[in-house]
Amino acid sequence: MTFEKAIEKIFEGNCILFTGSGFSFGAKNILTKASDIKSAPDLAKLLYRDSGYSSSNTDLKKAATAYLKKKSVYDLIDILKKEFTISEISSDHEYIGSFKWSKVYTTNYDDIIETAYKQNRTGEYLTPVTLSDHPNDFPDKDKVVVHLNGYIDDLTADTLNSDFRLVNRSYLTDDFEKSKWIEIFKGDIKACDAIFFVGFSLDYDLDIARIIHNSDINNKAYFIVWDKEDEINVETLKEFGDVQPISLSGFVQKIRDVKKGYIPTIHKLFNPLCFSQPILKKPLPKIRDIDFYNLLLFGDLNDHILYHSLLDPSKFKYFSLREGVEKVIDDIKDGKENFLIEAGLGNGKTLFLRALSILLIKEGYRVFFFEKYRACIESEIQKICDEYDKSVLIFDDYHTAKEHIAFFSLRRKSQILITSERIHLHEVIFEEIEDTIGEYETINIDSLTDNELTILDNYLSNYSLWKEFTTKPAERIEYMSTTCRRQMCNIILSRIKSPDLSKRIETIINNIKKKDEFYTAVIVILISESFRFRLELGELVETIGSAALNNPGFKANAHIKEFINFEQNQISFKSPILSQYILSNIVHPELVIDSLILIASNLDNKYDIHKPSKDKLISIINFRTIQKSINLNEPVWKREIFRFYETIKDYNFCRNNIHFWLQYAIARLSDYNYEIAGAYFEKCYELAKTIKGYDTYKIDNHYCRFILENEVENGNKSTCMNAFEHAHSILINTRRGEEKKHYPFRVAGQYERFYKKYFNALEAHHRKKFLTACDEMLKKCEKYLQLVGVTHVRYVHDTKRKLESILQENL
Repeated sequence: MTFEKAIEKIFEGNCILFTGSGFSFGAKNILTKASDIKSAPDLAKLLYRDSGYSSSNTDLKKAATAYLKKKSVYDLIDILKKEFTISEISSDHEYIGSFKWSKVYTTNYDDIIETAYKQNRTGEYLTPVTLSDHPNDFPDKDKVVVHLNGYIDDLTADTLNSDFRLVNRSYLTDDFEKSKWIEIFKGDIKACDAIFFVGFSLDYDLDIARIIHNSDINNKAYFIVWDKEDEINVETLKEFGDVQPISLSGFVQKIRDVKKGYIPTIHKLFNPLCFSQPILKKPLPKIRDIDFYNLLLFGDLNDHILYHSLLDPSKFKYFSLREGVEKVIDDIKDGKENFLIEAGLGNGKTLFLRALSILLIKEGYRVFFFEKYRACIESEIQKICDEYDKSVLIFDDYHTAKEHIAFFSLRRKSQILITSERIHLHEVIFEEIEDTIGEYETINIDSLTDNELTILDNYLSNYSLWKEFTTKPAERIEYMSTTCRRQMCNIILSRIKSPDLSKRIETIINNIKKKDEFYTAVIVILISESFRFRLELGELVETIGSAALNNPGFKANAHIKEFINFEQNQISFKSPILSQYILSNIVHPELVIDSLILIASNLDNKYDIHKPSKDKLISIINFRTIQKSINLNEPVWKREIFRFYETIKDYNFCRNNIHFWLQYAIARLSDYNYEIAGAYFEKCYELAKTIKGYDTYKIDNHYCRFILENEVENGNKSTCMNAFEHAHSILINTRRGEEKKHYPFRVAGQYERFYKKYFNALEAHHRKKFLTACDEMLKKCEKYLQLVGVTHVRYVHDTKRKLESILQENL
């Protein structure tokens, strides 16, 4: 892009202004003679002279340090205030301030650009911020000036050694990269059309130049330096972008010249590549039985039919509106901004989000549904934050999009965030999520309500999927409620197992089996779907070690295309429910675990240099995810799961990894092997001792949760009280600093299940112990709910109600 074309971009409002010390020339300070603003070398000379030194050194940091050896902090502040408090700016400054810059950064202490902006606009201003300010405190980030070295009006004895990069020991790069503003800056320079550095000096701003260089934006970076700039400096700056030795006045004249012949470009409609925007089609669609079957079997969602099923569910039996959808909309109207939808695998999170997106459009919101990563993701998020106030961003599966969500959270203004997560993962990373997005409302849709069961029953009946229950409506409801535990996944799986549908699936799989490498690839893709990490074709080829997958025949295979989507390099299984069914009922357990080990081995080779690989390793060793993806009741599966953990325990990543041994302990607990599980939990605690300050909170709570869950699911009268008392002794003990953590109360919610299964069979003294424990936990709930600033109180209220009910029944 030529310099002239870049200047045209200024008029369109998507350029960054970055001012250095040279930008201040021409402005006057408040001293009697209205002196020019001093450069860093001139200020250094003044400090030496005022403190009695004769040094000719022009390093400002050294000069300030030397000054403080002879003078006080307040003397230095007085000089700086006088030198950098502005009384007058030049016409060039004023002209620069007449344009709308997408963001302004400066290494200067003064407020020249703020003054220039204010003189061009009535009632508008730019807010000066420093690196110690948090970006979330400034919703309109296009109306701030980020002072990287400190701001003169904020200068005090305290900030001189913190915000001001003058006498403190840390370099700007260190402070910048540790602050939240570095992520804003990196996103800004990627999203902008051009960035203009005016008066940027390599002698004093080299650290910033390195950040620019590492961002690879030299095709849109322009450096305005004075016409007498040292030729070596010019040559060095050319490594970072285009250099124009024309000074500020020459830059202003160039802008004026270009503006005379500028013809405004016609703005194109925003057509994001990473986000879809649901479109509401009013013509009535035709709905066939195959549409509903494909939704259940293959996850083929027809947005047009979905829209009309929300408008007229009696006519279009396609999707039954979940009650939580209307709650989210009501909460948004009440001012809530962050939502997380939680449910188990295949229990309808994606459908819920799609339906919610449609209804939000009807409410007048602009909805952006994250579909796939592309290099422009950050620029698209930036544009949404800048230009679409009444908008909603939806990210399905928090953990696969957490970096994008973090980027959005730092730039948002009034936009709404909706994301989702599987329950077992949410339980592990809820604190991380809260740190990233702030407080959020959790909507649990894991279980169907009575009304939702009735509607789903009607749909399944309408499409003749009840088979053995065709003439037994009462038994159908009981079956869905009890046998299927009100979970959509279990209900649909039970219908998939019907002979006609299961035969169709097995026929497709048998055709894929004819090529070994294709079949292995499908198993790996199935596993990646179960663990919800995005798989690229290159990763698949690398994992399996077969170049045959690069052959067009793999992606074009008609049988594979029944199950799998290929979009550019991204690969995904169409239906999580179907993937779960195939893994647990069709593919032999040995092949699944062989593939899982293959994936783990590949990731272990690069986890230390590739963060996404590390994240995937953490995911695939999670026992609950494995448990949810397979038929754990089959003995062969238990043997194979243990083979998986036994095989990978000596991998570099796993050998001394607390998370791995915690998951292995959980796996052993599921098999009632308390002796081995206890040894692994002990290993977790021993490893924790080697990490300074490691908080065993998650180990403790997971241990208690799985003790209680497994005892309810698989225990007996003789073991239950020992397990319960052990868990309760840990949960009731609140350590310092954990007063506001809600997780123990979520685990204590299991007391009700324990009560229903075992209480009547317990001996009298055990009943008394159990009720005493419930009373202790109830008091802990009440104390927690009185604290200020606690989160996820819904779980605490749920547990409190359960405990009150238990105690009331036994008065």
